[in-house]
Amino acid sequence: MAMYPSGDVHEILYGTYNPLSEDCLSEEFCAQQFTMTETVVPQFDPYYSIRYSHPETSRRVKYLKKRIHNAAIEYLNSQIQDLSDHNRKEIAYAMMTVRRHTVSVLQRATEIITENNLILDALDAKNTIFATNPVYYEAIHIFNYIVATAMYIFVEFQEQFKEYLSPEKMMTIEELYTIEMKVAVPENLPIVKSDRQERIINGPSTIDVQKIKSPIEIDTDTFIDTVKDFTFFDMPMVAKLTEEAKYRLAYLIVSNDGPYSIAMLYHIGYYSHLERFYHFNKGQCHDHVSKLLKIERRSCIGNRNVLNPGSKEDKLKYTSWKLMDDVKKDYDNLPLKN
Repeated sequence: MAMYPSGDVHEILYGTYNPLSEDCLSEEFCAQQFTMTETVVPQFDPYYSIRYSHPETSRRVKYLKKRIHNAAIEYLNSQIQDLSDHNRKEIAYAMMTVRRHTVSVLQRATEIITENNLILDALDAKNTIFATNPVYYEAIHIFNYIVATAMYIFVEFQEQFKEYLSPEKMMTIEELYTIEMKVAVPENLPIVKSDRQERIINGPSTIDVQKIKSPIEIDTDTFIDTVKDFTFFDMPMVAKLTEEAKYRLAYLIVSNDGPYSIAMLYHIGYYSHLERFYHFNKGQCHDHVSKLLKIERRSCIGNRNVLNPGSKEDKLKYTSWKLMDDVKKDYDNLPLKN
């Protein structure tokens, strides 16, 4: 049976993957590994989902989040599959094991959050400038995300097997905060009910667990819904692609780091499209792209500016220009309509 925390999560909590560690993974390594690491999808019908839309301040954050997510889903996939034919006693024992694993993660993450004052609200403050202390903001994001995923593991497993468990031994999300973490319950909980209950009420579920969408696929759908309002798919370089290629283009933009995404948006003409047809000025373009890609506005400005000939922006810090060859190659590999 799988263990939690896995090697990756253990390294974040205790080892060199810790964003606060001087030996933490480099940005370049994380950017490369992010694109090479597939997202693990649930092999079960989820009762809950993680709601965690705070700014992703670096490629390291994106990569570590994917590893944390994968570790949680792999653990649940293994636990639920292993227990599908077991009896009440074995499931109750497994619940104790899950609780022990997740509580140890919650307590360790809480220690780090408290010791380093990693307050989640700091990520969402209106005037936050992430570049002033990037390591601090990365740590806020990652350790609070570990808390969210550990809670998700607990309540998801509990709900999957609640008919086999004693009600007095079950815990709510709020009780995980007050009893296990010994902190106040936040106003906005990071775990929300999925639409499974609605599907059960409206009739038998026909969901195919192989088709449950990953977080990246959900983000791609959100991206598509947003850019539709700005006739993104009518732009010449997008309109000539097949329908499958249009989705693949959106997926490339969403799943890669900010410099790549901005280079691709520039290459396909999205910036000039916004300026020409929607009369956006440069500031409005940066605001829009920052919100669209969930990245810091200053990063959007820098990575857009270095694409201009003769730009005085710091090319060591803003690297979209280095990725133009990759962007052009990826775009040219997208199939066109006949």
